[in-house]
Amino acid sequence: MRYSRKQYLSSYATLLLLLLVSLSISKSGTGSVDLVIRNTQTAYVLHGSAWERQIKQPTTMISRIATRLFVRLRKKGIPSPSVDVLSSAIEQRQEYLRRHTLVSITHPDGTEFLDWEASIHKYPQWLKPSISLLHARFILDDDEIRKTIMLEVDSKIVKPSNISIEGTGNEGNVLKVNTSGLAKKGEEIDIDALVDNVKFALESGSEIVLASLYNSDPIIDNIGDENLGSFELIASGKSNFKGSTYNRSFNVRKALREHVNNTLVPPGATFSFNDTLNGPVSLGNGWAMAKVIYNGNELKPAPGGGICQASTTVYRAAVMAGLPIEDRRSHSMYVSYYKAYGVGIDATIYPGTQDLSFVNDTGNYILIQSYDDGYDAVVNIYGTPDGRTVELEGPYFTTNSPTDLKVNGRHIMGNEIAWIQYVNRVNQEQEKNMIVSRYNALPSYVKNQYETLHASGPVSLRD
Repeated sequence: MRYSRKQYLSSYATLLLLLLVSLSISKSGTGSVDLVIRNTQTAYVLHGSAWERQIKQPTTMISRIATRLFVRLRKKGIPSPSVDVLSSAIEQRQEYLRRHTLVSITHPDGTEFLDWEASIHKYPQWLKPSISLLHARFILDDDEIRKTIMLEVDSKIVKPSNISIEGTGNEGNVLKVNTSGLAKKGEEIDIDALVDNVKFALESGSEIVLASLYNSDPIIDNIGDENLGSFELIASGKSNFKGSTYNRSFNVRKALREHVNNTLVPPGATFSFNDTLNGPVSLGNGWAMAKVIYNGNELKPAPGGGICQASTTVYRAAVMAGLPIEDRRSHSMYVSYYKAYGVGIDATIYPGTQDLSFVNDTGNYILIQSYDDGYDAVVNIYGTPDGRTVELEGPYFTTNSPTDLKVNGRHIMGNEIAWIQYVNRVNQEQEKNMIVSRYNALPSYVKNQYETLHASGPVSLRD
């Protein structure tokens, strides 16, 4: 008799089934016999005289995957829940794979920093299985999410630059410190909070996560032998010299980098900007020729043109720190270079004639660091905070000054810009100071460019 291919396959399957039955007979603890009959799709248990279906016939892709997973786990001796439970876990995983979350991160001032897509499809290592005898589910791994955030987000943040003070020394009449570099504030992000928010978004199906960086001040560590106290950022001053000639820019950078930077002012001492120049402003001392103001209204080339950009920036930092100003005068001509970050808050100097000076009345050392960042001049004052705060109100012109605002008993004149400085000290009455800059002439367009603002330390004035 000839058999068909179908009959051959049926006979083969029957023999294989019987073989599996014979290999699966085991004596139970109650004296009954369990027979387990398995093929790749169906497994039956014979307990005594009853047959019970252990795995239902797979009808969907998910159930087929769950069945294969069940068999694989059992073969390896790993405790496994039912196929239905495994199917639910696989459905959960599929749902995770469909979810995408946009993480939008901004700078502290609200400007955009980074948009980043977070998804399991992109980062499959975030999703980990958790399987026991009764339960199966997929969970998000905090550590893996944190590793990714460190790589995708944290590594792109400009962090604070920490420095150490290695000692002190004198340069002429000025006490200076030797440091490992420039202390610069930076930004940070709350990693733990971002991990939690990203995890929650993926778990809940949220499509966006909003996060913000925060400002972070540098750490200044004194490793020298002298006890100089602690140094925290007290105030900053900024100005912008974009549009300057090459020589003027050279002089601004030279003044900041070589003369003002790393000046240490002892408690009770007076800072003199002219002293930091450490000698005549001449070609022989490395200064370049650039325009300076002569006779109040003339511009002529002279060595050191542009140094006043540095003195103006130092003055702005001292104002925001609330330090008593001893000597200061505004420029006789309105200079557009000083418009950004504090119009009307400028300070001219001329060695032997005009200085910028202020007193360190904090009771502790203060450190002045200065540098150029592109075309921004930056001056930071560090010291031990004594609780004082500073508020600035302005700028005021004839067009917007309050009727009760008086300068030496009179109203503001058309060629003047005024600010009000409020200095608040612990357990003392508020100190009110007028900052007035008088120019030969003040362009009318300047008065219409500004709204009155309120600024407080330890920050720099904004544009």
